[in-house]
Amino acid sequence: MINVCRMGRSAAETHRLVSFALSLASVVLLGILPVKANALELPLRQVESGGLYLSVAESALNQGLLLDTGSSYSVVTRDAYRELSRAGRLTFARRVLGRMADGSTASVDVYLLDRLVLSSGCKLDQVEVAVVPGSDRNILGLSVLTRLQPFTVSLQPATLSVERCRAGTAHR
Repeated sequence: MINVCRMGRSAAETHRLVSFALSLASVVLLGILPVKANALELPLRQVESGGLYLSVAESALNQGLLLDTGSSYSVVTRDAYRELSRAGRLTFARRVLGRMADGSTASVDVYLLDRLVLSSGCKLDQVEVAVVPGSDRNILGLSVLTRLQPFTVSLQPATLSVERCRAGTAHR
């Protein structure tokens, strides 16, 4: 999990953001949002620990993306970063101060990935991804999920249903 800390943010703003994130996580996990009949269903793989992974058509991300609504950014591992960089697929965007899952903060580089193809062929252009020091998994965070909203997560069968993506394209 990585959450962005912006200097000068008031306590009230921070509280509103945390409340929104918790509300979003509750809505997503409880599947309260209605899903239209034309929503694209992306299959998820549930691992023994309970995590849900979405497959992608990208060799650098072959382990898939862990679905994490608590992460502000989607994250790629150092190895994935190196492979995508060698292929000329990443452009540096900015450096942010990120709050890690353990409460610590770290300087994190954010890049634009030219294209990300999710399972079922959903293509997203110019996707923001963060490279978090020590991260051992690729994460599908809110930087991508907000582009696909509204969305729901179902566990039986494990699927991510998205409205703003049709096979072949996604909104910016």
